[in-house]
Parts: sequence; structure tokens; C-alpha cells
Amino acid sequence: MASVSFENVSFNYGDKTIFHNLSLNVKDGEIMGIVGPSSCGKTTLIRCLAGLLNPTAGEIKIDEQVVFSKSKRICIKPEKRNIGMVFQDYAVWPHMSVRKNIEYPLIKHKIKADTRSKIIEHALQQVRMQSYANYMPVQLSGGQQQRVAIARALVGSRDLIIMDEPITNLDAKLREEMIGEIRQIQRDSGTTIIYITHDQEAALKLCDRIAIMQKDGQIVQIAGDEEIIKKPANRFVFEFIGVSNFIPLKIAADKVYILNGQQEILWKDAPMDKIKNQCQSSLIDMGIRPLDIIFDTESEIKAVIKSAVFLGNQFNYFVQLGNLELRVQLNALDAIKQKVYQEGDFVGLRFCQAVYYAAAVKTD
Repeated sequence: MASVSFENVSFNYGDKTIFHNLSLNVKDGEIMGIVGPSSCGKTTLIRCLAGLLNPTAGEIKIDEQVVFSKSKRICIKPEKRNIGMVFQDYAVWPHMSVRKNIEYPLIKHKIKADTRSKIIEHALQQVRMQSYANYMPVQLSGGQQQRVAIARALVGSRDLIIMDEPITNLDAKLREEMIGEIRQIQRDSGTTIIYITHDQEAALKLCDRIAIMQKDGQIVQIAGDEEIIKKPANRFVFEFIGVSNFIPLKIAADKVYILNGQQEILWKDAPMDKIKNQCQSSLIDMGIRPLDIIFDTESEIKAVIKSAVFLGNQFNYFVQLGNLELRVQLNALDAIKQKVYQEGDFVGLRFCQAVYYAAAVKTD
């Protein structure tokens, strides 16, 4: 296992700043997700950790050993940092068998043949590929190739593995299976994993903690899945993690109105104290998850069902509230208890568990 720390790390491409004064600590034996939109600097950051790029400023440590420091003029070579790497495109050698692929980093580290054999067998067992040891990559599925890549990374480093979008190329079923397998492999090995992805759902399922990066390269929140979902640090986190709706509101004379094109709909039971506590603006965007919008026949806020889809474990609705289209989700059990709505049905809406931000764009 290994801890990792980035201390005030900056990186520029010419005049363009990718991230500035970024700090992040990864604990021994945890899976840390680094999640953000494309081009926010996730891959650049881990390339700096791996020694493939040199930061413009700052310091990077692995287990208290400084592997890069601009001020101290320290830059440990990539091969000396003891980091395993797993990439999006698997990067298994096509001309080598499964066994030979896994053996490659051991040869590079000059491990003796009899010791190599034991390490390889253990790695094959961990990724459940024992019976495929002599297969060539072309004979394997995408998921199997990725397990080979993970096994190769494990033998390259028992301390720290970086995974950069490792399951993006897999289909939905294989992605789900690989998330479980990576989690189990990590539990068995105790290896620290830094998992880079723009797939927030995979990160929420897999990672112990998640660092959220904005487009400007700033890390705006580091937390576990529940805290990120329930207590997002800002509007970007709320919008980026999970499915969200934003509803424009206006406060006037201690009343709350839903802004709906040229209309203003009075929201009689709006939680005024909570709204004012979270946001002092008179023009507000209410952020609300699809599961936190409830169909209520008693509500005076009326909308029409535009589409209704049954997804097995839940019903997914798109409803039209004037010029606003909102996504509403009901788990199957709750939906069956009340009513299964059809396209064209009119429904009342009740809002709960919302968050409130100053309006991004002023509404006339």
C-alpha cells in the first residue's frame, strides 16, 4: 500500500494553465476517484504522478518519498516510482500470451524466474484468469483483456495502481462486472488505486472517496458518495454528479414563484427558511433530483406527462411544466402503490430535498 500527496501542484501547457496550486491526499489502501469533465486535467494530473510529465510548480510524494519537487529540483524517473498503470485501451501486448504479458514487468524489474512464476500464478488467480494463461489477446473478450492489464499492473506494483478510464470501452454488462472485480481485487491485495474517469456512476459505485474536478482544473470537493450526492459543494458538483433538474424561482414579498416563461406560478408550500438560508438572491435556481419530485394530486403545481418509460426497477417520466421539461423517477414499488401514469396525463408536482443557488442567468 502507498499514500500519495500532491502539494500545491501546477501545470501549464505554454500560456494555458491546466491546474494551479492543486492539493490532494490519497490514503493507504483506498480507491480514490478523480472525476471531472473531459479536458479538466485529470489525465495530466496522473501523468505528473507517474513521472510522464513534470509539473510547473509544487511537490508530489509517494509514501512520504518526494518523487517530484520543483523547488528542491527532485524528479524521480517513472520506472523508479513503483506505479502500476491500467489504460482505457487495455494496452496488452498482442504478440504475447496472457502469461507473458503479466511476466513482462517482472522481467523489467529483474525478478528471478522461479519467483516470477509464483507471482504470475497469484496474479492470474486474483483476476480469475488461470485457465487463460496461454491464450493470446486476440482470443480474449474486452473484459478479459482488461483483467490481464490489471494483473500486469498488480505484479508491477503492489503499492499503487493508476487506472485511467479502464472500463470505458466495455459494454454496460461488462462495465458492471469489472467494477465488482476491481473492488474485490483491491480488497484482496490492499493496493492503493487512483481511478480516473468522467463516468460518475462508476466512480460512485467503486471508490471510497471521490475528488471532483471542475473544467478549470480546480478540485472543488473530496468526499464519499453519500456526501457528494446529499451535500454537493457547489452547483457544478450537483449538476455533474447524477441526473438533475433546475427550476428557476423568484422571491417577491416573501412569496416564492416558479418562473415559467412569461408566467409566474405561486409555490405556496415552498420552504422559505431553507431557501433564504442557502441563497440570498431574489432570482434562484432550484436544483432537484428526479427521485425528489413526487406526483401529488393535491398540489396546485400542474404538469403534463410527455413520456413514460418502465426501466425494470423504476418508472422514468418526462413532464412538461409550461416551458420547463423535468425528469421524474419513481421506483417501481412506489409507482405501483399509487398509479402508473401515461403520456398525456395531468399530474400535480411536489418538490422535496432540493438545493438552491443564485440564478445562473437572470430571467426577465
